[in-house]
Parts: sequence; C-alpha cells; structure tokens
Amino acid sequence: MNIRRAINNLIMSYNSIKKHQRNLEIQTLLIGKLFVNYLKIIDNIDSLSDVEFKVFSQFGDDGIIQWLINKLQIPNETFIEFGVEDYQESNTRFLLMNNNWSGLVIDSSNSNIQRIKKSEYFWKHELTAINDFITAENINELIASVKFNADIGILHIDLDGNDYWIWRAINTINPIVVILEYNSLFGIDRKITIPYEKKICERKSAF
Repeated sequence: MNIRRAINNLIMSYNSIKKHQRNLEIQTLLIGKLFVNYLKIIDNIDSLSDVEFKVFSQFGDDGIIQWLINKLQIPNETFIEFGVEDYQESNTRFLLMNNNWSGLVIDSSNSNIQRIKKSEYFWKHELTAINDFITAENINELIASVKFNADIGILHIDLDGNDYWIWRAINTINPIVVILEYNSLFGIDRKITIPYEKKICERKSAF
C-alpha cells in the first residue's frame, strides 16, 4: 500500500509539474504578444538588438524575426528549420504558435521528432516534422516532400558543420529571410568554411 501511495504521489507531482509548465508557456506567449504589438509601432531602429526578445529562441531572435516580418512583404507565411532538436528552443516555434505560420522542421534524432509529434502544438498547428540526416545530396528532396510555394517566408539552417554547403545546395526554394549561424571571430573579409563532409551527418546518426 505504501508503494502504491508513493507511486500515486509521484504521478500527481508529475502532472502538477506538467500543468505548471503549460501555464508558464501560456503566460510567456501572452508576454510575447505584448512585445509584438510594441514592435509594430517601431519604424526605425539603430540596431537589431533594439527589437530583440526571447520566447522560444535561444537568444533574442524571436523579436528580430517579428520585426522583420512586420516590415517585409511575405505572401507565403511558411518556414523551414533544420537542426531543431526537440523544438523546445528554436527560431520558428513562436511563428508557429503566435502567427499561425505553417512549417517544416527536420532533425537527425528520431526521439526528438517523436517528442515534437507528441506535443500539443503539433496537432494544433500545421507543422511537418521529419527525421532524417541532412546532406547536400538529399536536402532538395526533403524540402520538396512538403508542398510549399517556392517563395517561403523564412529558412533557418543550424547544423553545426555543413551549414554553408547545405545552403549552397538548395535550389528548390527562394526564402525571403535566411538565418544562418556564423563565427564572427573570423570577420567579414575572408571566405572561411569547413570542407564539405558527408560523414558529419553519418556520425550524428549515432545519437
């Protein structure tokens, strides 16, 4: 009986934590909406840092993206993001949940993709989640598997390695906004990247 009571208590604690997390997410989204309304009245900025705020992005990217989409003409509200892990921290999730954009996310981990597919936002919104190992050879086929208009709104590539080569290989879409990570320590005067290595993707498949 004591064991059963302990298990029930653990279940109740877990459910309470999940409920708390859900309520916290709702509050965070509401605060994000307030920031978005503020950004809509800002016409000129001195730096992108002036419009930064974070809801689901790792840093202030959510705010920058919201400011850009309110200033640019984006006829197709669609996004594609690579290397999303479990999508808890990403640059497009706020677009999905706040702006109701449609999207495609790809990650090499099957467990990450399954976690995404079990989430509430997955069935509430128009999101496609694919488990695959992205290479320069297969990226266009993966993109084509989702029937988006070629002129998508945002493309975000975050693969920690072959990013440049994947971007160079893409020829099936014309994104209005492209987000790519780079190492600012190298400066802007030299063209520097790693050699393309397909085995990088194969090594990641072990995780």
